[in-house]
Amino acid sequence: LDRAHDDEAALRAEMQAAHCGALPERALPGMALAQRYRDAIMAERALAAGPSVLILGAGHAGKGRDVPAALERIAPGIESFSIALIEVAPERADPAAYGRGRRYDALWFTPRASIADPCAAFRTRA
Repeated sequence: LDRAHDDEAALRAEMQAAHCGALPERALPGMALAQRYRDAIMAERALAAGPSVLILGAGHAGKGRDVPAALERIAPGIESFSIALIEVAPERADPAAYGRGRRYDALWFTPRASIADPCAAFRTRA
């Protein structure tokens, strides 16, 4: 937690995108630190519990960062397997279009839960 990830810029960009581009730039460093803190706490709790299955949001489940990376830092050599559930958009039927495979061991494609645009409310405020 005392140092930023190698991909700190990518983490901040993902956080900005996840919040519909509505976050002030000055908020991103603190939010990135909070994200790393959450990942570390979840990793510590999983290790304390013994063999575990964690159900996490995709923003906490990626390899190389997130909870699996925190597990590896705390317990080098530990094995983990990360699955991301990805909503399939009708216009993007090709799995390669999602480009997330390198962050997860497997992708599980699901039907879209909602077609509502979660960022629409932010656009009406501007």
